[in-house]
Amino acid sequence: TKENDTVVFPGKVLGTGAISHKITLCSFSISNSAAAKVLENGGKIISYLDLIKQNPTGKGVVLLG
Repeated sequence: TKENDTVVFPGKVLGTGAISHKITLCSFSISNSAAAKVLENGGKIISYLDLIKQNPTGKGVVLLG
């Protein structure tokens, strides 16, 4: 991903690995350690409802699977 990407992950995000930039993340589930890493880098975690409101066409949203 790149700085400020909005990322959708249709599964559970775990805290293994590292992230060094700010993202907005939407996933079915996220571990506490993964959430901490996203937030520590200035990122946000949003719900699917918020994702749809902010990006109704899906343009600019990165889908990881």
